Amino acid sequence: MKDEEYMVSYDLLVIGMGAAFQVLDAALDRGLRCAVAERAHYGGTCLNYGCIPSKVIITVADTIRHLERAAKTGLKTAKPEVDFAVLKARVLEKTSENLDIREEYRAETNLTMYEDVCFVGKKTVAARFADGSTGEPFTAKTIVIGAGGHITIPSVEGIGDVDFMTPVHFFKDRFPDGPLD
Repeated sequence: MKDEEYMVSYDLLVIGMGAAFQVLDAALDRGLRCAVAERAHYGGTCLNYGCIPSKVIITVADTIRHLERAAKTGLKTAKPEVDFAVLKARVLEKTSENLDIREEYRAETNLTMYEDVCFVGKKTVAARFADGSTGEPFTAKTIVIGAGGHITIPSVEGIGDVDFMTPVHFFKDRFPDGPLD
């Protein structure tokens, strides 16, 4: 018998848990045996560094703009002030939902979760560990790669000499406590 006959096989493997969660959820709802690999934050770029935290901030800006326009219609309002502590808490609350999402998937009985995987053959994958070693190979009838977006820092002369932020930093550890100068 071939080694493949003894290899763990899933119905579906999803690599990356941004929008690809929809495929995984549909498969789990059908009772399929699934695996997921996500090495960063569940919810992908949109939830953690993109659309959702941006919209929390944009909503505040839009509301200020509406209030400023209200004066043209005869409505008097006080000049709005942004409570940055509340705004920051809202952004961090939304982006921390990735932890809840991960826990919800941990409760799924037909799901095996991996942090990182790599292809080791045709339709053959293995868990990849921090030291570079890999686990036992496995396969899946269907493999969906939903790797999503990633920040790329351009190689611009002098970029290392300035204090720049990427959305990853801005929406996590370096979210400002007030307006940036």
